[in-house]
Amino acid sequence: DDPSVNLPELAVTTGCSPHHLSRIFPLVVGCSLSQYRMQLRMAFALERLGEGEDNLSLVAAQAGFADHAHLTRVATRLLGETPSSLRNAIQRGGKRA
Repeated sequence: DDPSVNLPELAVTTGCSPHHLSRIFPLVVGCSLSQYRMQLRMAFALERLGEGEDNLSLVAAQAGFADHAHLTRVATRLLGETPSSLRNAIQRGGKRA
């Protein structure tokens, strides 16, 4: 559940080669390791927004995104909304304006 863990580190932890892990990970989890890591980052960012953090640049940095723009691109691709609109929805208790 740590998005900073990379393929070689995870392979050592699981006791298999990076090549084997990269082949079986999608079969077991349903997506590639990089996609899974991005989902973990996004979940962390949403958690921070849910805790009341308003600074999206700070949330992006804490979640491991390159910058606020990177967070925005990923949120829009995965969730169909920008972090700002997600933050506003969270603050309104999930109700749409």
